[in-house]
Amino acid sequence: MRSVELSYATIENRKGILWLILKEDAEIDVKEIRELTRICEELSGNKPYSLVSDAKVNLTITSEARKAAASKEESPLLVANAVLVNNIAVRMVANFFTAVNKPHFKYKVFNEEQEALSWLKKQV
Repeated sequence: MRSVELSYATIENRKGILWLILKEDAEIDVKEIRELTRICEELSGNKPYSLVSDAKVNLTITSEARKAAASKEESPLLVANAVLVNNIAVRMVANFFTAVNKPHFKYKVFNEEQEALSWLKKQV
């Protein structure tokens, strides 16, 4: 398993699926989205990739960052993103993202890791 440690997240390549594990009280803006995308593309060998975003923490993501994250120009190789949450507030923010920002990739929110992985495997 290859991984990259950042102050606000860890990114891991687990058997061809990338995992973005956000850290408690992470603050995400466009700069961080671009850094995460660059690292994901490196870890995927610059090939299309699927992502599990573990967002089971308190975090802040700016509206500009959400817009950038949804953009094909910012994340052209991202095929599907399964977001793991563990509370209703984060679920609402995650669902708001898909409704408002309309990501170019497949996107779904989950409580359970196995369901998220099963869904991701069907998207590729």
